[in-house]
Order: sequence, then structure tokens, then C-alpha cells
Amino acid sequence: MDSSITICAACGKAGDNLKICTACKLVKYCNRDCQISHRSKHKKECRKRAAELQRAGDNNNTSNSNVNELSEGISDVSISGSVSASTSATDKKTSTSCEQNNTGNSNVDTAAKTSISHEQNCNKKNGSPNLTMTDELAEEIKQIEMAYDIGKMDISDDKLFADPPPKDECPLCMQPMPNHSNAIGDCGPSRTYNVCCGTTICDGCTEHFLDNMETGDLKDCCPFCRVSIPFVNEELAERVKNRVKEKENDAEACYMLASFYCSGRQGLPMDRNKALELWKRAAELGSTHAHWDLGVTYYYGKGVNKDHRKGMYHFKLGAMGGNEEARHQLGKIEGIVGNNDRAKRHFIIAARSGHERTMKFIQDAIKGRHLFMTKDEYLTTLRAYKCSRDEMKSAQRDRAAKLLN
Repeated sequence: MDSSITICAACGKAGDNLKICTACKLVKYCNRDCQISHRSKHKKECRKRAAELQRAGDNNNTSNSNVNELSEGISDVSISGSVSASTSATDKKTSTSCEQNNTGNSNVDTAAKTSISHEQNCNKKNGSPNLTMTDELAEEIKQIEMAYDIGKMDISDDKLFADPPPKDECPLCMQPMPNHSNAIGDCGPSRTYNVCCGTTICDGCTEHFLDNMETGDLKDCCPFCRVSIPFVNEELAERVKNRVKEKENDAEACYMLASFYCSGRQGLPMDRNKALELWKRAAELGSTHAHWDLGVTYYYGKGVNKDHRKGMYHFKLGAMGGNEEARHQLGKIEGIVGNNDRAKRHFIIAARSGHERTMKFIQDAIKGRHLFMTKDEYLTTLRAYKCSRDEMKSAQRDRAAKLLN
């Protein structure tokens, strides 16, 4: 046992009662929670070191190790202490870089080496590292690990990875609705909700109708029910409020009102609590947009305390309902925790639904060798992506997209 190591490899805390990893003897941990949280970053280096020890005939502490646990780099020692999970400050830089590049696949070997190097430098200085940022990262990583473990029990993989439901059709052009947007808006910039009749129309039909109104061919009214369009913000907000009150099962009306309160638009005050309440109601009524916004709110702590478990839960419900942004986000999260096969499955489902950002991400990840995908998987995904894009494509929608951009 290497007694010179006095810092936990996961949380960075110093102590005299740390337990050494019995597989590699390179690092120590406060408790089993720290060891499990550090597993994805340490297991490759641990496996390599354990093999070297075995070849060298060092059987002092490895003879009683379980073979399956050795392959995963997890010891079976009985340990106790405060519950914490983290990496070093250098690990945070590595993890953040991976997420920003959307690779979904961290460099485990580099992370393990930088963690060990950080511990050794701290030992030489005979002092404890600065734990301010480490503690924050500890809580975040622990939340991700807990969210992943608990989330698997909430929703089975059979349901999570099942084919999404068919896309809704625009009631005017009868084409499948464009993909969901990650922008927080009425219903995303690719579609417009009409509060007068409760219909959602694609922006291609909306722009075409507005063109006819400008030329005088049509009066200023709803493209579907021909009710006059309110041009005063307060009037629109009042109509939405009445719609939510009178039609208790209108998910899109609840979602639109929530977006008004979230950003303080249409003459309404900014009220995140009211927006959160309306998002929850819209989600219960089946709005996948609401599940997406709830996922973002909880996962990133937008006006509430961070709760990765709740965030992932809403991302999953949104993805199962056909929200491609939620599906893409799940792929990124799975990649962060090292579940590359599950991440790939999420990305494939989103890309096959015609999600442009996911398809571009897959292509960039394959070029950068951050995502493994067979040739058949890629070609099948690409064909399905193009087919979905063709079904949603029209000259009116292309023109509307140019005007919006």
C-alpha cells in the first residue's frame, strides 16, 4: 500500500483514513461513493495498472479481488466517511471541454493521469488543495451519477429507445410538422399556435397567409378559423389567459402563457414561478415542449435549485413524446458519463427523425473519432434522416426559414 497518497482521487479531500483502490494501488478514496463516481475516469488506467501488477506477481492485495470488479476498477473493501463525489480541478477542465465540443466521449486515460498528477503535486506541497470549485463539481457529478442510476429505474429502456410517435401534421398543408426547436418560445420558431381556435400551423403556411394579407387578398385573421388577429400585446395575453381558463386540457395554451411569464413578454411581468407552474400543467397534458423546458430548468438550475434527476426525467419524457432536442440532450448526458453505446442510440433516433443538429453532430463526431458507428449504421441513419427532411420540406417553409433567419 502506498502511504504517500493522502488525498481522495475523487473529491480531493485530504485525510488519514483513506482507502486505497485494491486493483491498482494508485489512488485512494474517502468512501465507496467517491470510488464509484471516479470509476468512468479511472477504470482504464486502473485496468492497465492492475494487469502490470498481475504480470509482476504482486499478490499482496490482489489475490482476493473479484475478477469482474477488477475489470471495472472497483474494489470491494468496506469503507465509510462523508458522501462526496468529484474529480480534481484539472478533471473539471477535461469534462467541460468534452461537453462544449459535444463529443459525448471523455478521454478517460488523460483524466486519470491528470488526477494522479494533481494529487502528487498537492502531496509535495504538504497541503490540501483549494476545494471551492471541487465541491461544486463534486455535487454536479454526483447528481449526474444519481440521475443516471435512478433514471434507469423510472423508465425502462424498451420504452425509452422505442420509435417515437408519428409527427403531427399541419392542418393546412397536411405535411409533418418541422422538428422542435431548442429556443424557448411560443411553440418554437418552426410553428405558430393560434389561440383563437387552438390549432398549431407550420410557419410555411403562416408566412404564405401573411403574404396574402399584405397584398390585400385576405383580411387580417387566423389562417384556420378566420377570427381577427389581435395586434396589441395585452389583448393577445388576455386571450391566452382566457383560453387556459376555459379550455383546461389545452396544453399548447398553457405552454404559450408559460413562455410569456418566463420572459416577461406580451405585457405580462416576468414570473419564473408562474411559468414553472404552467409548464408542469402543460407537461401533464402531454406537451413535449413543456417537458423540454422543465428539463432545462431543473438540469441547469434556471431559477430553481439544480436537480439533474428531475431534469433527466423530463428530458426522457420529452424524447419519448418525439422531442428531438430532448433526445439530443440525453445523448450528450450519456456520453458525459461514459455510456457511449446508449448515447449513440439516442443520437441515431434523433437523426432519423430529421433533426439537423444531431445529424451534423454525428458526422463531426465520426470525423473526430469521438463516436464509433459502423458503416451500415451510418448509412441507414443518413437515409432515414434525408427521408424525414424531404417529408417536412416545402418551398413555403424554406422561404419562411430564410425570413426568420
